[in-house]
Amino acid sequence: MGLPQDLLKQARHLATKESKRPQQANLRRAVSSAYYALFHLLSAEASARITPLQPVGMAKVVQRALTHADMKSAAKGIVQNPLPRVYVLLLGAAGPVPADLADVARTFVTLQEQRHAADYDVGRTFLKSWVLSQLKDVEDAFQKWAIVRQTPHANAMLMAFFLWKPLSGR
Repeated sequence: MGLPQDLLKQARHLATKESKRPQQANLRRAVSSAYYALFHLLSAEASARITPLQPVGMAKVVQRALTHADMKSAAKGIVQNPLPRVYVLLLGAAGPVPADLADVARTFVTLQEQRHAADYDVGRTFLKSWVLSQLKDVEDAFQKWAIVRQTPHANAMLMAFFLWKPLSGR
């Protein structure tokens, strides 16, 4: 099992650890772990797509170059209609965005925002049922990613993680 799958498993463990009155710390860490599961799934795939096999270990260095903000912007962009300039440049006329990819992108954006709340909004109370629904969304995103990961639009989103700022003119 790889890191993304381990993180998702850990998130479920933390969310279901106590049957009654779960600790807020466990629910918060479950949300954070679920986000990082999806983050590492997508960032590892993006870095693997652009790095050569030699020297060994280069993909991990490249993966560290990704920023949460650029990945969020790219994920938001893939669901916009019309597509932002970055995607027009990367895709040309590739047709509509697959619904499963749009779901993966929306889940990524939502979970990043929820991870911020879990880590920094100390006044917020997390409900176990809500956390479990977020975990289900991430589990669904893993399955949907497996379906769409080789599509032109998925390739474009992965490249946009790296190229968002330079190609969007900011």
